Amino acid sequence: MLYMDHIRKVMRKADFPEDAQDCFNGVLERIEKEDAFGREYTAILEKYLSGDSGITLTDALSEMYPLCEKCGENFLTMQMVFVLSCTPEMYARYRRENIDEALYWDAMADLKAKLTECRDVLHINGTFMGPWFDGWFRLERFALGRFQYDFQIHSGEAVTLPCGEVLTPGTPVAGMHIPSTGVPLTDEIRNDSYRKAYAFLSARFRTDKVFLCCESWLLYAAHYDFLPENSNILRFMNDFYLYRSYERNSFDDAWRVFSVPDNTPLEAYPENTSLRRAYKKWLVSGHKSGGGLGYILLQNGINTTHIH
Repeated sequence: MLYMDHIRKVMRKADFPEDAQDCFNGVLERIEKEDAFGREYTAILEKYLSGDSGITLTDALSEMYPLCEKCGENFLTMQMVFVLSCTPEMYARYRRENIDEALYWDAMADLKAKLTECRDVLHINGTFMGPWFDGWFRLERFALGRFQYDFQIHSGEAVTLPCGEVLTPGTPVAGMHIPSTGVPLTDEIRNDSYRKAYAFLSARFRTDKVFLCCESWLLYAAHYDFLPENSNILRFMNDFYLYRSYERNSFDDAWRVFSVPDNTPLEAYPENTSLRRAYKKWLVSGHKSGGGLGYILLQNGINTTHIH
């Protein structure tokens, strides 16, 4: 059962473009009306949502690929349809766990972000990040303000932060993710997320010290060399103890920065924002892209990483 009313509500509240809603509604109506299509699709969906089979979302989407070919539907479109089909059960899980409903709707905003990426990069209504949503459905990832956080256990070596606190192996840590919502990473926005994250995660981890970790292209140390001093990205980087930075031989995050497919030549990268102009100039000059790994410590809702 697809619970179409809920799925349509998700698309409306997440502010999907009208043409995208029409596209996904059309596929969902096919699933409901065409017996063979519906049976195969529903079998995969129910197997994934039951949790009994132990299959991941990646497994479920792989099983769905032959169905897409047989029924003539775009696989990226079907990934979003499948994700949407899981949202009623996710809503039910939030209710069973007494999780604030507002957090559910905040999570749904990530569907819009992933849809927008697919539209901007490939001009298709769908998502190429379908497996990402597994963490949402398993209640292992939550949207808390501008950022998203998932539950991890620190498995690397001990990390001593500038404040003197040490993150030791076996300590709970929240992996931090920055969805491409277009909301600027201002001081106010970032600190609001840290406050919300502390309130939620300190209760979950049963500690008054909440460690965050983030590995992202946003934490590439060379940004200090070519981004303007007033860049919100630099302000974001300053929140962290930058544990490691590295270069990459290929610009794997070009789609994130420039909204272009992987095979796009450098000279064709757009220059319609200050970030894109700075990045393109850096790359054209022969420099490489990269990423970084950083840590934050929250105490009493405040980032104390650099406070002695």
